Amino acid sequence: MIGASRSEEGRAIARRLGADAIVDSSGDVDAIAERMERACEGPLTLVIDPVWGDLATAALRALAPQGRLVNFGSSAGIVAPLDSAVIRSKSLSVLGYTNLSLSFENVRAAVTALHQHAAAGRINPIIDRVDLDELASAWTRAGESPHQKLVVMP
Repeated sequence: MIGASRSEEGRAIARRLGADAIVDSSGDVDAIAERMERACEGPLTLVIDPVWGDLATAALRALAPQGRLVNFGSSAGIVAPLDSAVIRSKSLSVLGYTNLSLSFENVRAAVTALHQHAAAGRINPIIDRVDLDELASAWTRAGESPHQKLVVMP
């Protein structure tokens, strides 16, 4: 698994969370795609993309034939320039995902599994706990940091 970030802080977080390789995602899309392929020691086969934008464009260029990109967010931009020739020449798949299409039972099962993984230490979400009386400032902080989740404690 590789992580990518434009900032050293983001790359440090990816390292801490267990990424096998970390890619600097600054610069033009061709340079980012090259760094992705080097980090994976060859073309990628699957990209789970929570950010879209230029990073998704680079990831598509780094995908192997019949590779797949699954997108579920757009924090890096709502538009990603896609080259039709790249998609067609490699027979790539670009898929979208949203939790909004899941049933309540599916959501409950997924959240339960996440809680179990977190309790067992298999995943380490980035969480900052704040007191209830700090709710106003927590709301502002939550909007400033897309990679960090705040948990309000009574």
